Parts: sequence; C-alpha cells; structure tokens
Amino acid sequence: MGIYKKLYLSCAVIVILALFSGFSVRVCFSGNTTHRKVFLIGLDGATWDVISPMISKGDLPNIQRLMREGSHGILRSEAPTRSPAIWTTMVTGKNRREHGIVDFTVRLEKGAGGSVPVTSNIRKVKALWNILTENGISSGVVNWWASWPAEKVDGFIVSDRAFYKGVQNTTYPPVLQDRLALLPGTETEFLHNEINRIFDVAATPYKRNLFVNIFKSDDPLMHVPPRVFDKDTFVFEIGDYFYKEFAPDFYALYFKGADILSHRYWKYFMPDSARWRFKPSDGDIKRYGNVIPEYYRYIDRIIGEIVKLGDDATTIFIVSDHGFGPRPGEGGLDYNFNFILEKLGLLRYKKGANKEIDYDKSIIYNDALPWRNAKLFLNFKKNKSNGMLNCKDYYSLVENIRERLRKIKTVRGRKLFNKIRVGKKSGNCFDADKPDLLTYVNNKILPDREIIINGKLFSTSDFIFYRGLYGSHQIPVQKTDGIIIMSGKNIKQGKKTGNATIYDITPTILYLFGLPLARDMKGVILKEAVEKDLLRSNPPQYITTFEDLKPGKKTEDKPIKSPADEDIKEKLRALGYVIPD
Repeated sequence: MGIYKKLYLSCAVIVILALFSGFSVRVCFSGNTTHRKVFLIGLDGATWDVISPMISKGDLPNIQRLMREGSHGILRSEAPTRSPAIWTTMVTGKNRREHGIVDFTVRLEKGAGGSVPVTSNIRKVKALWNILTENGISSGVVNWWASWPAEKVDGFIVSDRAFYKGVQNTTYPPVLQDRLALLPGTETEFLHNEINRIFDVAATPYKRNLFVNIFKSDDPLMHVPPRVFDKDTFVFEIGDYFYKEFAPDFYALYFKGADILSHRYWKYFMPDSARWRFKPSDGDIKRYGNVIPEYYRYIDRIIGEIVKLGDDATTIFIVSDHGFGPRPGEGGLDYNFNFILEKLGLLRYKKGANKEIDYDKSIIYNDALPWRNAKLFLNFKKNKSNGMLNCKDYYSLVENIRERLRKIKTVRGRKLFNKIRVGKKSGNCFDADKPDLLTYVNNKILPDREIIINGKLFSTSDFIFYRGLYGSHQIPVQKTDGIIIMSGKNIKQGKKTGNATIYDITPTILYLFGLPLARDMKGVILKEAVEKDLLRSNPPQYITTFEDLKPGKKTEDKPIKSPADEDIKEKLRALGYVIPD
C-alpha cells in the first residue's frame, strides 16, 4: 500500500472516531502545522475595473506583489448583491436561505414594529470562527457583517457594532469592549494628509467622531471621505492592536470604504463611463475624480501593514463581495412607498418626528428595500400583537388594495405601477415571512411629474427622489463579480484563477487548516490555486456536516434591538439599501 493511501486511511479513521466521540475533527497533515495561519481581508465592493488599471501604473505595489507571488482572479458572487448575505456565505459555505442572513435588516415580530439591522444570533449555521474554535484553532475577527452580538471564540471578536456608543456585547472577550475606548484614535496628521491628497485643500480642525460630519463645508460630498478613511483606519488599528496580543491562527478584517466611495463618486472618477443626466463639471471632476483611486492606494498601504503581521506559514486571502459600475442617470432613484399608502388612508403614523408606524391604525405597510419593487405587508394581529386585521376575507381585502394602487396615475394618464402581484399564493395570511403584495414601479416616471391619489394632486418628488449614487452593483448594472487574491503558504505563484465562487472561501480555508470539508457546504477547495504537492500529500477529507458535532452555534432566531439601530439604518438608507420604518 502506498504512503498516500496509508495516510488517507489513517486520517479517515481519525475523522470517524472524532465524529462518534464529539471531539475535534482536525485532519492530520504531513509536516509541521502548528504555525499555519490564514488572513482573510474583506474589501466591500472592490473591483478589477479599478485595480487592474492602477496595477498597470504601479499604483498598488502591495496588491501587485501578492498577485505576482500568488493566484488571483474573479470571485463569482450572486444577485441580489446584498452584502450581509454574501459576506456570511463566505464564512459559512452556505447559501443565504440556509444561513439565514438574507438582507440588511430583519423585521421585528409580535408588536415590536419596524426592523433592525441583522444580528449574529439569527444566523442558523456555524461560521468559520465557530468551527475553528471547536477544533483548537484560534480566530481574530474585526468588523465582519452580522457579527454582533460577539460570539465566544478561541481568540477575539470585535463585532460590527463596536464602533457605536451604548451597545453591549460588542466584543469577545467582553473586557475588550472597555479597552476599545482606551485605544489611541486615528492621528489628526494622518487624516489631514489623506484629505489633502484627495481634495487638494487644507483640512479644517479635526475632532474625532466616527459618525458626525468632520468638515463644516456646505458641500455634502466633502463630508463622506473623512468618515470612510477614519472608520477603516480604526478597523485596521483595532485589529493590529489585538492581533499582536492574541496572535490568532485565523485573522479576518472587513473594510467597507470601497463600496461607499464607489457609490458616491463613480461619476467623477469615470465621467465618460455612462450617459449621465447631469454631466459633472470640470471643477467637480478635478476635486472628486481622485477619491476612489486614492482610497485604493490607501487600502493598499493598509494591506501592506497587515501582511507584515504574517510569516512564511501565512496564507493571505483578499476578497470582495461584488464589483462596481456606473449607474446612468442621476444616481438611482429612491421610493417612499409608505407615502402612497398614507395618502390612500391605509397607513397612519404616530405623532412625532420619527415617522413611526402606528400599527393600531394601519392596514398595510412597507419596510422593504427602496428598489423599484416593494414588499407590502398586511397588518394582521398574528404578525403584530397590536395589529388590526383578522385573517378573514383575505383575497377580497388584497384585491381591494391592489385595485386602489392600480388606479394611481400621472396627470397624463401613465400608471404609477407596472405590475402588482399577490405575494401569498397559498392564502396563508399568517405567513409573516411572505409579503401580501409585491409592487413594481414604472421606472419611466421621474421626480418632476404629478400623480393623482384619491382625486388629489401630488408631486412625484414626494414619492420618488434621487439618491445621488453614481456607482452601482445592483440592477441594471449587475456587477456581481468580485475579486479574489490568494498568496503565501501553499498557494501557486503567478496563477490566474477563473472558477472561484463565494462558496469556496470557507472550504479552502478549512482545508488549509487541516480540517475536513462538510458535504452540506456548496463550495469546493480552490485546487487551481493550491500547490499540487500539498494536495498530493494531504488529500481532502470529508464529513457530512459540522452542524451536529458540538453545541457551538445556538440560534434564537429573534433579532435583537440595539441603541445603534437607527444610526445604522440611516447610513444604509443613504446608500439606497434601506428605507425608514
């Protein structure tokens, strides 16, 4: 019997024994594995459409070196490109329905009203850090999507809520939460230099506040980059500080800056990439056209610092969840569907400035994303403890509302909605996860028209308004493909990959750590990027699932409120991802 077959059989026996005993399922690799490390760097919205031209000019030396010394290519993602779902898929190997993180927000139940940003406890499966912890491999995770409340791990977690005041359980170990406030903030000189580089203007006196406009300029486009650079710098600083203390085997950081800046500044970065409704002036192009490439230069410097933390036994992954492209027109449209429902007399707000839905007096409401289609939910008592409807004459009620929506037209007779569908074909009105009506707006109607609702005249600008977003990864652009760069230990040099998907990240990392692959994960090992010697000497091992090996991940399936919810949703709304409740 050959040596590889003997190794394969002996490892298989270990895995089987582990399954029955409940202990670690770590597979035996030949050679020394005690110092193996994997760094996973997440760059939201990073695209080859920006990176490749900059590489050709020598602008991104650290990324270029990792590409040259490793493998790189397209990372195939999937629509809809909703970041929490995709980033969770990357660290679970499961699709969004299986892991349970499907959108930016999740609706509250039983009278709570509205929605909250997604939370870690509604994730239905184990993430990489849960699996690694169960197998004696330490993790350090900073700012990952849907990582709050922070879970117990071997190592540390600084969750995506750690940057907001008044939120508890933002870190593990819990003591790190108090230590965050003691860390030195981003240096004034650094931020001033970055802003000077982008705008060629002197920065005003700086006072650290992550979510308040730093500059007093009347130009809102001046306000965004300082906050973006500030936040991502702090993510790096936190990770660097705790990495040097904990020295985890698996180290994951998430940076959002490329996504935010690409949404806001694409028109100035590539003024000829689309037929813009209002073409940017030469002055605006000069001032804002360098924002996106300067961010990429900045994150390249950050990546260089992260790589220095590793050693010869470290494998580096750089990934993005989707790409980017121009959104023609004036930056996309936003829709306030509840305005229509209110004018039809179907929805009421409580008194006050917060526009909080009054569920005691509302028949139907919308809390979906502000795309051209909206999910409308009837206010049944089982859906909301103080709901006002009973499940009686369901279809007659739905059809009545449907017909009233169909009658809304512009003064020139054009229908506001192209299509209105019934969402619950089964007629089970108590199915809270499915909308009762799905509406599709006529996208030819712009915010400078007039519509008639119940015989009264309203401006479409009360319902439709521009978001001022010029870059997009959603329909109609559909830039779903992201990037992947793998470099370092056990990775082929100079290899261009072509078949990587978001499902392959977790299986490949598990393999590099000497763990088996779970058959209930959709992805595969990225063998085209992994050294053949490793694959020959350490054939992949398989188990059915990681979900039933140890208690590990426990799911309550109930979203949790936090003091930061409204602040987070307001930032998501500004990017066109969420509308106010």
